[in-house]
Amino acid sequence: MAPFVWYAIRNLVRLRARYLLSDLTGRDFDSLELLRTVGARKGVNLSQSQWEQFAWLWYEPLGRCAQVEDDIKQTLSRLRGLGLKLGIVSNTFVNRASLQKHLQLLSIAEFFPLQLYSYEFNTRKPNKALFRIAAEKIGVPPENILFVGDRIDNDIAPAMASGMRAALKDAYTNVGKKTPPGAHRVHCLAELPELIESINRQELS
Repeated sequence: MAPFVWYAIRNLVRLRARYLLSDLTGRDFDSLELLRTVGARKGVNLSQSQWEQFAWLWYEPLGRCAQVEDDIKQTLSRLRGLGLKLGIVSNTFVNRASLQKHLQLLSIAEFFPLQLYSYEFNTRKPNKALFRIAAEKIGVPPENILFVGDRIDNDIAPAMASGMRAALKDAYTNVGKKTPPGAHRVHCLAELPELIESINRQELS
């Protein structure tokens, strides 16, 4: 192997370049495959599980920056107790193995049997195709889905355009922005059970 500093710089440059390219093409890439390509050129030969662990070592410092609500497990348990199917739809170049490990470390992986990551498809949010795929895979009509996200452009607007209901979660990505007409807004995920029960009551009345 080359000196680590140069190896790291080479990978970071490639990651940045692919990230910029994905912005232009609207298609994300698999960071694990990129790391594997760079490693292979250096003669590194690892098993799939070893490459996944290697990719995790790159992702793990970023994972430490994640903030999770203290009562997230209770919230997800309540939502599942309401008979809801929960899923994740995310724009990302981080490999599924790393994201799944992160969810497992947070002890919430079990709540999300459906996980759709954009790098595995030929498109990403806000393309409505990804929202249609999510509805088909979770087996629920779009009109019966509440899509929760923190961006109006990538989450709320395309979800509603796809026939779904939408809830905007307060975050730095939407500070000072008005809630789109017809969408709901929550300060934290713990507010979702009450919001969903309220929506259901309105449907029955």
